[in-house]
Amino acid sequence: MVIQSPFKDYYDYVAHRYGGGDPRIVYRRKRIENTEVEMRECILPDFEQVTSLYTSDEKPLQFAFLVVAAAPYLLVRAAGYQWKGLEEYRITDPRVLDLKRPRYWRPPSWRLIGQPSANLLELSRLVGAPVFVVTGNNLYSPRGGAIIQIDELCPVLKKLGMPALISPEQMYQQLAYFMGNTMHPSPDTRPPVEVSNRDKIVAAGFDLRQSFRHRTE
Repeated sequence: MVIQSPFKDYYDYVAHRYGGGDPRIVYRRKRIENTEVEMRECILPDFEQVTSLYTSDEKPLQFAFLVVAAAPYLLVRAAGYQWKGLEEYRITDPRVLDLKRPRYWRPPSWRLIGQPSANLLELSRLVGAPVFVVTGNNLYSPRGGAIIQIDELCPVLKKLGMPALISPEQMYQQLAYFMGNTMHPSPDTRPPVEVSNRDKIVAAGFDLRQSFRHRTE
């Protein structure tokens, strides 16, 4: 995988170690163009519920979700500051936050954290990027689907704390495989295209007007 980017991340050197990477797979790290997408459903927790969580000492927090190769990670930072972009967000294990919630809220499920899913693969394809940050969602859009808000910045994984979870070699390999085999389906994995009888006849070299004309004696 060849990386084209205006910034550096912690796994970039892996490509140079192996001669620059496979030129057939290009990862262009740039601003996200599709910052609002709609899909039938989204497995990420409802942000309205997540933002109602607070710590045992009642410090307000701000939440987002980092998606890497269709796997989600919880991002947390202190609320109430005038942060720019993704400043101060850190990947956080929700189990260590000692989060509290209002009694009338059902607690969100954290089992999906770090686990790739077909749902987030679909979202990655709609966004057009293998790495991005979800900053909000509306799971009850007027048309019955989910509207997902995406931050326009391509996140720097080093700044978010990803090196503590995934090594540079593993991250590079995951993204290279995702870009080359998963995010953009191979023609071999797509369902076969149905060909009409007319097209089959033409492909075989016959003339539809002459070859099958009824001849009279």
